[in-house]
Amino acid sequence: MESLQDFFAREVAAAQAHITAMVEQQNRFWREVHESHDQWQRATAIVCNRLPVRGWYMSGQEPAPLVVQLARRIEAEAWADVDRLMLQHVPVFRLDAVSPRLASKGVPVYCIDRLRRFFDHHQKGNYEEATYLGVPLLDEVCLHLYGTEFTRKSPPTLISSTSAKAALSSLGQEFVSDFGSLQNKIEDARLQDEDYWCRHAILHGKMRRPMGIKDSAKCCMALAFLIRNHDERE
Repeated sequence: MESLQDFFAREVAAAQAHITAMVEQQNRFWREVHESHDQWQRATAIVCNRLPVRGWYMSGQEPAPLVVQLARRIEAEAWADVDRLMLQHVPVFRLDAVSPRLASKGVPVYCIDRLRRFFDHHQKGNYEEATYLGVPLLDEVCLHLYGTEFTRKSPPTLISSTSAKAALSSLGQEFVSDFGSLQNKIEDARLQDEDYWCRHAILHGKMRRPMGIKDSAKCCMALAFLIRNHDERE
């Protein structure tokens, strides 16, 4: 017959084992949380640093796993896959719903009407028309929302302007922490390159190829970046 002392010793040992297992489970959980956070930060840094160089911006409302997927493909230099993923996440704006919010932030009616024409052209597949309407809209929308231009060559004003930078969300600040393709100088040797997207070359009529879906989509994503990253806390 088991003694009372042996009974309590067994119960204490079982309780200790149970507590140890619970602590290890909690520790494993927090290790996974920290690892995921570190992975997310690393992926975000890669995406925010490399995407703008090719003309892509993100609004911050894309699915969270997309950042990690993009970072892996960027590191592998799989740019065709990057473009494919970005094209799958080009936002569809419902300007009837967005217009009152833009108007409340000081965006005038004529600018909202131009935005409507841009998105209409993009959604109908008129990519040449959409691109040449969308590129100057980047500065116009930025000027109304942030009080500064988006694409000035030197310095890039959303980086250098304290007041403008403060109006960006934290993700938005990461995307404009350095020069992107919107601010780079024209590379004459790449003016026929399908993947070359330079605001200055497009705006000043120097591109030597027709504008396609990626060109229009990059305008769309950059506009979404400006509209959706405007800091609501102000």
